[in-house]
Amino acid sequence: MSRFLRDPFFHFIVAGALLWLLVEAASPPLEQNTTIRIERVDLIAFIQFQTKVFDASRAAEKLDKMDAVSLAQLTRDYIRSEVLYREALLLGLDEGDPGIRARMIQKMEFLTEGFAGNADEVNGEEAQAYFDDHKERYQRPAHITFTHIFTRDDKAEAEELLNELHNADVPFEGAISYGDRFPFGLNFVERGRGYVAARFGDEFARNIFAFSGDLGRWSGPLISDQGYHLVMVSAFRPIEQLSFASVEDRVINDLLVDRKRELQKATIDKLIQRYNIQKGTIKLRKSGSDTP
Repeated sequence: MSRFLRDPFFHFIVAGALLWLLVEAASPPLEQNTTIRIERVDLIAFIQFQTKVFDASRAAEKLDKMDAVSLAQLTRDYIRSEVLYREALLLGLDEGDPGIRARMIQKMEFLTEGFAGNADEVNGEEAQAYFDDHKERYQRPAHITFTHIFTRDDKAEAEELLNELHNADVPFEGAISYGDRFPFGLNFVERGRGYVAARFGDEFARNIFAFSGDLGRWSGPLISDQGYHLVMVSAFRPIEQLSFASVEDRVINDLLVDRKRELQKATIDKLIQRYNIQKGTIKLRKSGSDTP
């Protein structure tokens, strides 16, 4: 008998029985919330959640194109999800579960995106105005090609070395014979400001991208996060403002995204206004103050 009680299969059977009893205890009487009525609008909403494309007209079109087999499968899937959802609520599985809470919030956000779905028409004047207000988004970033000679911590040494480079007319490829070893290499070809800043620091990137000297001539020293650098810029392409005509499709897409985001925010703000928000006292550990 004791051997039987230690059998894992016996434990599995007991756990299953307890779960069944729990479900039975939580289940409502048959007349309470056991009717699932399937309407066209329910299937359209279900299609949107399945595809994560919250466009009711597209979902309705997809529904209307289904054959009998596909429609029957969709209906079975809907019934399955509805039953599992209701049973989960009866068991209180939604209470105190951050994962479920996050999923429900996400679904509501998807729904509010759908409310903004009609904002999908843009005329030429609107697109041009949006472009004029956001020109900085539509620029070709600056790129630079340069080599450098690194001296770890002596500015005077760097200035003396600069004179030597000028006197000896040291070329671009001659940098390898001078200075200290730099961990990120010597030559940087057609690199953007972010790439340079990640290796030399923001101050160095800001200074070198403000380049106004002669190409192919040593200059500096420029300070970086590691030390001092003598630099020779061989190519520099400044920021280029793109024309509206060359980015019109991108501008229209960006405008639609921003417009839908604003409409979604307005929709959520209206939902928030339906609630009575009461704020208690919040104690902040850092300051020890109370925030209402």
